[in-house]
Amino acid sequence: MTRDEDVSATHDLLWTSGWDSTFRLLSALLLEDARVRPHYIVDPPRASTHAELATMARIRDAIAAEHPEASARLHPTCITFKPAIPRIGITTNRFDNLVARAHLGTQYEWLARYAAGAGLVDLELAIHHDDKAHVHLDGHVVPIRTRSSTIYRLGPGEAGSDLALFERFSFPVFDLTKLDMQRIAAGKGFADLLELSWFCHRPLGTTPCGVCGPCFDAIREGLGRRLPRASHVRNRIYRVVPWRKVASKLGQLTGRASAQPA
Repeated sequence: MTRDEDVSATHDLLWTSGWDSTFRLLSALLLEDARVRPHYIVDPPRASTHAELATMARIRDAIAAEHPEASARLHPTCITFKPAIPRIGITTNRFDNLVARAHLGTQYEWLARYAAGAGLVDLELAIHHDDKAHVHLDGHVVPIRTRSSTIYRLGPGEAGSDLALFERFSFPVFDLTKLDMQRIAAGKGFADLLELSWFCHRPLGTTPCGVCGPCFDAIREGLGRRLPRASHVRNRIYRVVPWRKVASKLGQLTGRASAQPA
């Protein structure tokens, strides 16, 4: 059942500079005239951190240049380092139970702990229709109409279940694909800003690697045009020869060999 709800004064949004979260940031600012407070978690080993921070700065500059009134409603980003997020046993247990049933990115465990530690009760996550996490949530969320859009939240019947891992989140693009977002952005006049977004987790300089999860997702979900030719070549080679799996297997064999008695 759909129910009506007022838009909150300020939207707390997990913004990674990626396509989905950037679409949500732009749609909230430009279509809903909302105030947005972005949140970003620095994961030290992640190779794309510098690219993501630089991309967010470029997007902010572009919004300020094209839409100064919207820029005034965009709060500074709340930046937290992942190791500083407090441990919460029940959250980890819920994640472990969910991932035992179907794939779920590890980020949802520490994002849930972040939301709890920061006292957030409505942190927007840009889980979209083709997202792998959609499988866990589909059929367990309820649509909530706002004055200008529909968002989704965990249904009240999931309180106390393992899906309560997501109880502090809302999902503003849950029913949209990446191509839907592209179409909406083009129709509403902010496609140029959306194109500034970043997605690769292991960039080669300023070029998408073509073989990380988000690069595969971009191709699979119809946005392969965003990868240059060299990235597509690496993607095709990887599909034939999964180098990371080969390297992992070699490492295992090498380890066993070195463990043999002399």
